[in-house]
Amino acid sequence: MIRTRDAEGVKMTSADTNTINQEITVLCVDSDEDTRAALEQAIERARLPLRLAGQAKAATDAIDLSLRLQPDIVVLDLEMPSLTDAPLGRQLQGLLDRNPLFICVAGNPSFEHARLAVQMGAVDLLAKPFATEELDQALQKAVSTLRCIRIHERERQVLERLIGQPPFQTSPAAAHRARTRSFQIAQAVRRYVDAHYHEDISLQTAADHVRLSASYLGPLFKAVCGVSFRTYLRMVRVAKAKELMRDPSLNLSEIAQRVGFEDENYFSQVFLEVTGMRPGQYRNTRLSAP
Repeated sequence: MIRTRDAEGVKMTSADTNTINQEITVLCVDSDEDTRAALEQAIERARLPLRLAGQAKAATDAIDLSLRLQPDIVVLDLEMPSLTDAPLGRQLQGLLDRNPLFICVAGNPSFEHARLAVQMGAVDLLAKPFATEELDQALQKAVSTLRCIRIHERERQVLERLIGQPPFQTSPAAAHRARTRSFQIAQAVRRYVDAHYHEDISLQTAADHVRLSASYLGPLFKAVCGVSFRTYLRMVRVAKAKELMRDPSLNLSEIAQRVGFEDENYFSQVFLEVTGMRPGQYRNTRLSAP
């Protein structure tokens, strides 16, 4: 098997190299057509393994696509309205199985925009309208960062295979373990919701599932995911309802029951709160469009 060395001297097999250089998916979250077009052109220009996997013009679309696509890079308009008090970027970080890399954009970046970008670990913050070179450089930076992350992850996996247990933790890593544990708990709860959203579940049943108290799990889940358990459950149920609406043989009452709502009126109310549209209106306007 061919072995190569990356820039940091880590010995890798050809399979490792393929993993590091595998396709990188990009999600654009911006209502501005010019930004979306500029990103498409930048990806076409770049000699990089990038693929534009989806485009979201609103927060609801961003959440739906993020959950479905699990993108590696998100180009995010920091001025896009959120569905909750938490910034949209923080919500997306909490909802995804792994943290994507963010390239943030804003029409007139403020100190608050810059602070949020730093908190999210964004690779760049661009002011609209941005120059072609700025976006190209931001994408290159994101790809380089992602490759470094993949290299270190492969190195960790190799060490773990060799010694039969996780490699020795440095002090910073040890200090980070509590946050990692919180993320693992939140991830387990998300998987629980994804598997049981159609049932009569609650924060208490989720807490029982991960063997924690509801009073402990509630704040932990919100801190990690950026939204409460109740809000996340609603988002998942509405996303599943949207999928079922594509089947013309199902009426709204049947769809409501299949996603965990016994009362169609309550389902309609929740759907309106999450999407800004009634279920029937969404079905008629979004799904009937060519």
